[in-house]
Amino acid sequence: LAASAVIGAPVSTDAAEIGEGVSIQPAAGPNGAYAQVNDDGQVSIQLNSDAAVSGDGLLANANTNFDRVLLVSNTNADDRHAFVFVTTEGPAADATTFYVGTGPDRTSIEGEANATQLSAGESVPLGLVIDTSGDVEGTAMLTIHAEVSEIVDAALEIDPKTPVVDEPVTF
Repeated sequence: LAASAVIGAPVSTDAAEIGEGVSIQPAAGPNGAYAQVNDDGQVSIQLNSDAAVSGDGLLANANTNFDRVLLVSNTNADDRHAFVFVTTEGPAADATTFYVGTGPDRTSIEGEANATQLSAGESVPLGLVIDTSGDVEGTAMLTIHAEVSEIVDAALEIDPKTPVVDEPVTF
């Protein structure tokens, strides 16, 4: 399952369904104003003069952090956990890093090895850092991946015999 975000055109601010009970929307707070969701569920993040937030764009030769831009939620009511991570591609992908947390607690959420787990009903804000120390032009395509656990009914049978030393115990 995946949803895409393009750092590009302005749109509305509703939530987009990624699938299987996982959604994405602009986060509450000032940096959430950089994110929008259009009628087709496409998420965009505006960091230029077209943004809903006033400013002159990004500083040159700097790392600029934007905490809490997006909110990813596991809206499942049962005990299904969602494992969420992002991938980026495009001309500005190398200059863009997505993370969870704020300040010194920022942790990358890029790549499956950095997936964060969301319990049913839990949300996590995503932030991003833009590195403008090199040539940064164009867009970065963000894909949010969500893998949702399945609930399995299982029964465990235990052999009521007393275990014997050096013999296997069966379940």
